[in-house]
Amino acid sequence: MSDIATAAIEAQRHSELNLTMKRLLHQLRRFMRAYPRVNEPLPDHDMVWVDELPGDGPAKTIHEAIASNPVLWAHALPKEVCIVPRKALESKLSEFQAECLNQLGMNMVMEKAYRRKSQIEER
Repeated sequence: MSDIATAAIEAQRHSELNLTMKRLLHQLRRFMRAYPRVNEPLPDHDMVWVDELPGDGPAKTIHEAIASNPVLWAHALPKEVCIVPRKALESKLSEFQAECLNQLGMNMVMEKAYRRKSQIEER
């Protein structure tokens, strides 16, 4: 693949991710409330997440966005993990072996996420 084609694909991915994030943030606006901490001409505001209805809140909106937009999570996978269609695995391996590989990949992702979360909390 040429450098121009690679750059075009990368630009398209970046644009798609940017658009998807803007759409997600727009959908999350209805769950944000700003309350002034002090009553001054330029008050400091406290931003609060709210649920409008039980079970319908920012977490549900984020989970739905992640499930429907792979661009939000595919680039976050560790380099050690690759995405392979289950049918392709099962054509070469048994169903049990394919599930073992799936669980191995999921464990690697969860471990990486836990380490990242720990690094953020230490700051």
